[in-house]
Amino acid sequence: MSEPETIKDISHKTGGIIAWMLDNKIKNEKGDPIEFRDHPFLYDIYLDQSPNLVVTKAAQVGLSTLEIFRNHYDAKMMKMDIIYTLPTDQDVSIFVGGKVNRIIANNPCMLEDTKDKDTIEQKAIGLSMEYFRGTWSKKAAIMITADRLVHDEKDSSKQDVIADFQARLQHSKFKQTHVFSHPSVPNNGVDMEWRISDQKEWFIECPHCKKEQYLSWNTEDPRKMSVNIETEEYICKKCGGVLSDDNRRHGRWVRKTNQPVKWSGYHVSMMMSPMHSAKSIVEKYNEVMNQKQTMDYFYNKILGLPYAGGGNSVSQDMILGRVTDETNQYNGRIVIGVDTGIKLRYVYGNKQGLLGYGECDDYTPDEVNKLPLEQTLEYFLKKFSNSIMVIDQGGDIYRK
Repeated sequence: MSEPETIKDISHKTGGIIAWMLDNKIKNEKGDPIEFRDHPFLYDIYLDQSPNLVVTKAAQVGLSTLEIFRNHYDAKMMKMDIIYTLPTDQDVSIFVGGKVNRIIANNPCMLEDTKDKDTIEQKAIGLSMEYFRGTWSKKAAIMITADRLVHDEKDSSKQDVIADFQARLQHSKFKQTHVFSHPSVPNNGVDMEWRISDQKEWFIECPHCKKEQYLSWNTEDPRKMSVNIETEEYICKKCGGVLSDDNRRHGRWVRKTNQPVKWSGYHVSMMMSPMHSAKSIVEKYNEVMNQKQTMDYFYNKILGLPYAGGGNSVSQDMILGRVTDETNQYNGRIVIGVDTGIKLRYVYGNKQGLLGYGECDDYTPDEVNKLPLEQTLEYFLKKFSNSIMVIDQGGDIYRK
């Protein structure tokens, strides 16, 4: 019995997704033809059929549109069932109604492919199905199987439900997972997959000194800064020569590592797109400097990078996205963190998550405070014999 054909085999025989888009004059939701002149960095991502694909990206750079077309094409050609997730059910309704359905309506070939079943939550594409699901319900990850999981805006999604979806791939011969999102903080969401990927960056060549480089932002190190803030121009990090829009169009993806890795990874920032001038990037940065916007917004949404700093804002969605309904079994070491002050504020937990928080009046019971053990920090050290306590050194000197 011969081996099943791979996606690359089928794509080669049929001309691939790019030929399909050109032959059918595929349009976006606004009715504009898909073009690569101002999105040259998307071309290779369209063609990448790695089973595990991750893109850490800025906002509005064409990735959601890319995934809509890729899913439709692969579902039809490879008979793949696909689950596409977004953070909430409301996000699904807005995304499918405002983007996916409009794209289908603008493309007769896609309209024909989905004529048998076309709802907000599921669409028949030839003999295949594509399901759209939110991640705020455990039920979202059950009942249906898939060949590919697509996690859009993973950082705002419920992380334990995202993990549950992996079980939906168990009986697939493809077992593909695509993750793309603007990042939030390091070691969270899309940054988890990015760190274990080959970390491809878009390299361009300076027309003046011929140095190949990718565009980056670092106001503290000129050697890593690709924008002249004063002249509002893109510049070479080596010679300082001005880089034109055309220079930014002609690039190539370069892997950070040639070692075997599980994930094919891409970093897409607004600076890569000729549609975004250096002036527009500087304007966004000045909004931060004038306290009209936050630095994490600039890094996450403009540069497509995670950001950890004193000004980081933690949204309700980020907190709730880490909440699970699993019972903590109190396994492993318990860590207790203490903030000293008029009251001793504590929080304690383990690797599985947070266990509790509160306030104490003192460190230990003694003849002066006459407190019961349960109202002091010593109680936790005795209750959890393998625990460790980390206490803030610089609290208030005078305490009641």
